[in-house]
Amino acid sequence: MGATIFSSVALGKTPKEAFHNAVETARWEHGNLGYTGSVCEKPGFVLFQIPKGTRCSAYKFIGLVGDAEEMSESEYLKDSLQYARSATEKRKLEAQIRKEERRSAAWWKKLNPALAAEVKRAAPVYHDKWEACVAVEVTGTEATKIKVRNGRKGTHDKVFLFAGWASC
Repeated sequence: MGATIFSSVALGKTPKEAFHNAVETARWEHGNLGYTGSVCEKPGFVLFQIPKGTRCSAYKFIGLVGDAEEMSESEYLKDSLQYARSATEKRKLEAQIRKEERRSAAWWKKLNPALAAEVKRAAPVYHDKWEACVAVEVTGTEATKIKVRNGRKGTHDKVFLFAGWASC
């Protein structure tokens, strides 16, 4: 079986209520026979907080969490070193590893340290297709727009974004 990336926005007074609403909506839209590639495949969620003062939206945070996996490319290359068939192939791999490590370091350096720490915490959750998904609260004008679209303007509902990999 495979996996695919999903994201789902839901409203609720609490993250638990919003997750329940997201799962019910996904079951309605994708069915409930399993392997739908949606939030209804997830047994729960882990709520992450976007650090204050980072000027990062919930959607950007999820994008950064997804991109974080690419920043570990050098680890995959290190694993393949043991299979190098010649000294030339090994040197090429080592050069590629150094290049990937520099690229990764530059990417992480661009992030606010508090934001980078939260992204690193969220990445393993996001990339696990069998366990909980990442949840983050959508705030500000984006949350207001979503509430208006859903006919919930003026309520005390909060808006949450659930995302990750799910089996399909």
